[in-house]
Amino acid sequence: MRLRVVLAVLLLATTSVTAQQAPQEDVEAVAQRYVAAMRAHNWKGLADLMHPLALAKFHTLLGAAMHSPSGGELRQHLFGSASIAKLDSLNDHDFYAQFIAAAMADEPDLQRFMDSAHVKILGHVPEAPDLAHVVYSLRIGLGPVSVSKPDVVTFKRQGNTWLALLRADIEIMAESMRQRFGS
Repeated sequence: MRLRVVLAVLLLATTSVTAQQAPQEDVEAVAQRYVAAMRAHNWKGLADLMHPLALAKFHTLLGAAMHSPSGGELRQHLFGSASIAKLDSLNDHDFYAQFIAAAMADEPDLQRFMDSAHVKILGHVPEAPDLAHVVYSLRIGLGPVSVSKPDVVTFKRQGNTWLALLRADIEIMAESMRQRFGS
């Protein structure tokens, strides 16, 4: 009798843990949500799909530029009247979301370009068990001309899902600002 009780408890515990574990999310499905967040101008939603390591790296790189004496103009341009103390109080997620929102608001042509773009996920290439590159095609109509360009977003596994790493162009821009304005 006691053995049955112990087995029943173990079975229930195992079933409970298994039921709580969500299935592994497909990297291409996450990439679709990433594109949808950009198209919807949902910058917080986009930041939700960024890997914490990527957000921390971005905050560190751009934070150095924001703290420099010559970074005041950059701070004003990107974050309006936000003080250094206010920017320092932002977590990595909110810092990234606010930066992307300000950058896109500053470039309405870029936003219109993104709004009119057609994005098609072509597939993904796994590099390691926890790293995958999602390949997509970006088609843009520029007046009578249509341009198609392949591109890649890299995702890193985080628990049961995948989260985006910084795109090379964003990382280069942040490093450039850090070098120009930071220490």
